[in-house]
Amino acid sequence: MILRIPRRKRKIDSMLSLYRRHTKNCPHRSKGVRWVRCNCPVHVWGALPSGEWIRKAVGTKSMSQARRTIELWERDQRTDAPPAIHEATESFLLSHEDSARATRIKYLKILRFFREFCETHRYEQLAQLEVESFDAYRHTRNVAPLTWTKELQVLRSFCEFCCRRKWMARNIARDVEMPKGIPPADREPYTDGEIVAILNACDVIGQQPYERLRARAMVLLMRYTGLSIRNTFLLRRNQIHDGRLEVRRAKNGKPISVPVMLDLQAALDAVPVPRTAQDPNCPYFFYNGRDDIPIEYAQRSVEGTMNAVFKRSGVTNAKTHRFRHTLATRMLEQGASYEDVAAVLGNSARIVEKHYAKWSKGRQERIDRFFRAAHGMSEERDLVQ
Repeated sequence: MILRIPRRKRKIDSMLSLYRRHTKNCPHRSKGVRWVRCNCPVHVWGALPSGEWIRKAVGTKSMSQARRTIELWERDQRTDAPPAIHEATESFLLSHEDSARATRIKYLKILRFFREFCETHRYEQLAQLEVESFDAYRHTRNVAPLTWTKELQVLRSFCEFCCRRKWMARNIARDVEMPKGIPPADREPYTDGEIVAILNACDVIGQQPYERLRARAMVLLMRYTGLSIRNTFLLRRNQIHDGRLEVRRAKNGKPISVPVMLDLQAALDAVPVPRTAQDPNCPYFFYNGRDDIPIEYAQRSVEGTMNAVFKRSGVTNAKTHRFRHTLATRMLEQGASYEDVAAVLGNSARIVEKHYAKWSKGRQERIDRFFRAAHGMSEERDLVQ
């Protein structure tokens, strides 16, 4: 006779239960809601720590993501002591899982440095943090003022996150002064001569027409539409139809809709199928669409092509992002509003005003014309000589 020792029950604080709500076409529908090995929507039912009874969809089909989501719900409802610093940072990162990959990496990197500092100086609870704590953290980081500005912005967002959940009484990081006297980032647009030099370089790089055709199409695409290198790399052929480009920005998902110029359309029509594509009808212009290669590694091919073009062109400080600066500056010079430019770039009007509201010769001349018209002044007279 075999004596079976009962397994020790694990203490469970959660009062919420997850289950699958099977769709009509799910082959496992007859197995009931407890069958979770399918891709049907995840729902939750039960009581929160506050006593509120819920029964609703979690908003995901991933069971692991659903578990993390209800952990956040329960943590927000608890009335006991605030979480420790490492738990609060985990919750902050968890709340940004749907953000862009570059944003998540930035948050993870900065908060990892901050947690290491807190562990070294034995800061365990959020209540222990003071303004002097952040000053000491900056001293240990010993980074350039511009880098510290970006890190402090993340720390302020983290503290604001804790304040909204009543874990902190106030945003202490806002009492830390931002560095002053930092020169603005270089957002100088390309001149017409520089764009011509870049286009001429597209025709001479590489040893075969393959790279040259791809390079010309990418340059014209970024020049006319202001797409980022990421959106350019992932552009699908079906996103251009009826003479328009319809795409969502990879960074924030905002829609972009712009007309396609004739020379751009001709350059895109001439782009060959990516060399390493397994499908002869590859839906992308520049991406091979293969799942066995991470997108980040595949994107390096187009970045290498653009670096070769910029080097051959001889244009100083040439970057792909300067095409966005060029388009934004020229639209503002022609009288476009911040909202108009934001719709083209896939940004917000506030971001456009922050980065591109600067004086340029073309914009100053346009303002002067408006000023003269408002006062009934001519071009040549009524002006102080």
